[in-house]
Amino acid sequence: MRHTTSILIASLALGAMINGCTSPTGTAPGDRGSKVSPVVAAVADAPAPEVRIRHANGAVATDSKPASEAGVEILKAGGNAVDAAIATALTLSVTRPYSCGLGGGGFMLIFVEETGESRALDFRETCPTRVGPEFYANLPPSASGYDPSLYGGRAVAIPGQLPGMIAAHDAFGTLPLEVIVAPAVRAARAGFAVDANYLSAVEKVRSLRKSHPDLRPTSRWIWDRLCQRGVIEVGDIIRQPELAEYLERFGREGIAAWSGPEGIAALLTGVDRAFDGVLRPRDIQDYKVVWREPLVAKDVFEDYDALLMPPPSSGGIAIAQVLAMMEHRLPSAGDPLPGTAAYSHLMVESMRHAFADRARHLADADFVDVPVDRLLDREKIEAAADRIQFNEVLATNSCGVIEGGAADVLKDEGTSHFSVIDNQGMTVACTQTINGTFGSLLAVPEIGVILNNEMNDFTTIPGASNLFGLKQSDRNLPEPGKRPLSSMSPTILLRDGQTAVTAGASGGPRIITGTLQVLLEVIHGGKSGRAAVDAPRLHHQWKPEILRLEAGLAVLQPELEAVGHDVETTGGVGVVQAIVVHDDGLEPASDPRKGGASAGW
Repeated sequence: MRHTTSILIASLALGAMINGCTSPTGTAPGDRGSKVSPVVAAVADAPAPEVRIRHANGAVATDSKPASEAGVEILKAGGNAVDAAIATALTLSVTRPYSCGLGGGGFMLIFVEETGESRALDFRETCPTRVGPEFYANLPPSASGYDPSLYGGRAVAIPGQLPGMIAAHDAFGTLPLEVIVAPAVRAARAGFAVDANYLSAVEKVRSLRKSHPDLRPTSRWIWDRLCQRGVIEVGDIIRQPELAEYLERFGREGIAAWSGPEGIAALLTGVDRAFDGVLRPRDIQDYKVVWREPLVAKDVFEDYDALLMPPPSSGGIAIAQVLAMMEHRLPSAGDPLPGTAAYSHLMVESMRHAFADRARHLADADFVDVPVDRLLDREKIEAAADRIQFNEVLATNSCGVIEGGAADVLKDEGTSHFSVIDNQGMTVACTQTINGTFGSLLAVPEIGVILNNEMNDFTTIPGASNLFGLKQSDRNLPEPGKRPLSSMSPTILLRDGQTAVTAGASGGPRIITGTLQVLLEVIHGGKSGRAAVDAPRLHHQWKPEILRLEAGLAVLQPELEAVGHDVETTGGVGVVQAIVVHDDGLEPASDPRKGGASAGW
């Protein structure tokens, strides 16, 4: 049997209860007798290695224990990684309704180890036919001053979640859809226990309703049903019978239950129009997923190859750039390890290059020319890395792999990532979203679906920042059928043609920086999956010119300020789920920043 590991953090106590095999620290991720970097080897030789959970037959890492267990249930039933991924995604729509769901969309990266095939599934939400580049600029202000691209019907893009699940099932699924949806149906009908992260989402809704009283009608169903009118505690049970019934119907009828003649397109768009939206049934019925070729970065860091999501994801290009820059400059910096000031400065300067390119050049490549080849040109990347100085900060306008060109001038919100590996090495990295916490705050009560606010990921007002503080170019203006630029970054690292690590995150632009740092903690720092996800992180997105450090890195602040960084502390940099592959099994790790819990067998 072939062992794979995806980086997800699960507590040792949880792991001990899961039916899996445990073993002490093994070889470096993906190592099958191949060359191990001196840094990884040195860390591996350290005394008193930690004991880590290994799973022989499959692993799932999510930010929700019931969702991880749903994926493992399908693996045990004979399903492959894609079957398990669909079950996991649908269960997350039940247990994390403020992060993802049937009213959203996402990206899925699939690697089939037996054949070497890799596919990238784009089920990102798209712009409605009645929205053009000047739509939001011409809207009158809302009564209480909220951005109409954030809340209410005008914030809603055309959802792609269920079309995406059907496309993945048609291409790779092996079990009947009715079997795959069963865990999600059960979770919705029987209910699930609320955790601390759920309560933080409830408090966000409470705050919005207080600040913007005119949003109270929009958010009424979410507030009454999913937030229990704010009278809710950890351990309380949330049941969603309407969603359970609809998921059962989806299991029987497939995509016809969503966009077919007897589907719910009219119901969904009717709710949207009742709250000033512009969706029409034809928008739902005409939506198309897109199968794309993954970005493949060969030898991107030592002897690891990377499978990455292409545009409209910005994360794939950014991760490839930063990994290559770090490999190129780490030796001249003395090969510093994560957690040191020298390593952190090099990481930040590399991030600034990548985010400058993101702001200037990236958008939906089906609508504008995105210079992918130039952005991934190894000589250009290394030339950009060579401009990094170890004792000072690079000038803002000098950042970017492609120099020149002006860009129109932070927290975990509505996104959830998960990773799956089965006993044949098939790997799925999937990030799904409704964008903000509870999306647009608008629900379709009859089926229990929350509608996204993905329109805010477009450049809705030229020069203005979006929900995550990102200023993006006019290349990202809304157009009918266009997909907004995204930070979602599902990633798979390969070694010798086998999965070594898979990871991804939620958290807006911190998805990119969080995912990057976990990958490097493993392949450069030599950490286990659990330790890599637990490790403190930093974030810089070029503009604003602020370096944000999690508390665990605050000790580095004086040194980083001495070379010119403007430093602030932050509550968290992304929520990362990962699986690391070892010779003795799969090590999933789920991020404690969102109360995640992995599972395996």
